[in-house]
Amino acid sequence: MKVILITAHSDGKKSHTYQAANQAESVIKSKGHEVIRHEAFDMPLVKPKFDETGEVILNTDYDELIDQLKSCDEVVIACPFWNWSFPWALKNVIEGIIQKDKTFVYGKKGPEGTLKNIKRVTIYWTSGGPKWFYQITNSNFLVKHLTHVFKWLGSKKVRNFGVGGIMTNKNTPTFEKHLKAIDTQW
Repeated sequence: MKVILITAHSDGKKSHTYQAANQAESVIKSKGHEVIRHEAFDMPLVKPKFDETGEVILNTDYDELIDQLKSCDEVVIACPFWNWSFPWALKNVIEGIIQKDKTFVYGKKGPEGTLKNIKRVTIYWTSGGPKWFYQITNSNFLVKHLTHVFKWLGSKKVRNFGVGGIMTNKNTPTFEKHLKAIDTQW
């Protein structure tokens, strides 16, 4: 199985997001699967360009990632839940991969994603608040947005795991419990 892992945190060495991503990567590799990792904050900034007629010039900065997405079985995203959403760098990656005639086409019923090879997307999100708060308030827009995007692109299933309730830079027992649970999810 080939897995694309996309992380999105500006401080990789200290973040809980990276600890979750590293744990997932380790477990997936231990099962004999290939993992290709990308850091959203290291990806090129998407700057739409237009020709003299006003048509969009396709961006080639994301062709390598798009090719990997076209041939992968699963996608894993690890990112923090900041200010009711995800970091801008992950939105930039989404802008880079959603391109006409590369990851979607216009069909008879409108635009349709072409990444139907992706069997599952797994989202590991970290937060300072407790997971239950986002569940009872139905306010996890990070999960809603990423689920919508990847199902539209063609993924068959999206699942998410909150590694929340942290509110500190130190590993709490709650965080350690959530981190250990990653071992059982693969």
